[in-house]
Amino acid sequence: MAAGAGGRPAPRWLKALTEPLSAAQLRRLEEHRYSAAGVSLLEPPLQIYWTWLLQWIPLWMAPNSITLLGLAINLLTTLVLISYCPTATEEAPYWTYLLCALGLFIYQSLDAIDGKQARRTNSCSPLGELFDHGCDSLSTVFMAVGASIAVRLGTHPDWLFFCSFIGMFMFYCAHWQTYVSGVLRFGKVDVTEIQLALVMVFVLSIFGGATMWDYTIPILEIKLKIFPVLGVVGGAIFSCSNYFHVILHGGVGKNGSTIAVISSFDMMMYFSALCLQISRHLHLNIFKTSYHEAPEQVQVLPSKSHQNNMD
Repeated sequence: MAAGAGGRPAPRWLKALTEPLSAAQLRRLEEHRYSAAGVSLLEPPLQIYWTWLLQWIPLWMAPNSITLLGLAINLLTTLVLISYCPTATEEAPYWTYLLCALGLFIYQSLDAIDGKQARRTNSCSPLGELFDHGCDSLSTVFMAVGASIAVRLGTHPDWLFFCSFIGMFMFYCAHWQTYVSGVLRFGKVDVTEIQLALVMVFVLSIFGGATMWDYTIPILEIKLKIFPVLGVVGGAIFSCSNYFHVILHGGVGKNGSTIAVISSFDMMMYFSALCLQISRHLHLNIFKTSYHEAPEQVQVLPSKSHQNNMD
């Protein structure tokens, strides 16, 4: 029988490869327009710097290239720090923290002007916005990991898990409320302030080293590293309260359906539970093999038949 003559329909996975988006989805994508509201505390003065920086970007440079360049710099500098501190408990050379501070600042600068470059060259598109936010999602993970290493948070695995996970959770909630309301809303203290705060953490580690954060404050009897953690907790509570206020009261998607909220909540809860289970099992050291033990610590017990022969 000839292929396709009265045959079965193509598998769904094959159809997804040949036609990732349907005609209706492509039409909705063309109708999408980026919309943002709110100005953070540090954004107005930084706008002067970003406008000046944009003048040095040639017109032929694509906005996505600017986004990708910033992401690559941030990832490479963080990977250098990770190579020196694989367990987030080691002391890295001072220049690795300097690299991370510069990498994060350069990433923030380029991430701030890619949209300006798109409007400048009249090349704004929904796919460009998707690419920008996709790069931001990757960078969020590396920013959290890099900052955790800079304060030697590996000495407290629970804190390390929380600070690494909460960044992804807040990023998800920010875009969840954007889906609900159609507007990406920025608070007075938002991503710009967080990124500059992380740059300051790296700068402090340059001069004091990562062990500086283990200093115990005499009267309070708490370590210095608790203050960055408390800042993360406070920022998460403040931001998530605003996000969920919009999610619960700002409408549910453009079509008024409640499925979006339910499915998003379920997916986030499943993901959170999975991450929590992984962190719990990591504490049990189940991934460590006995081959790493010293030879004198390994005892080989004789078998029962061997004991009988000796008797």
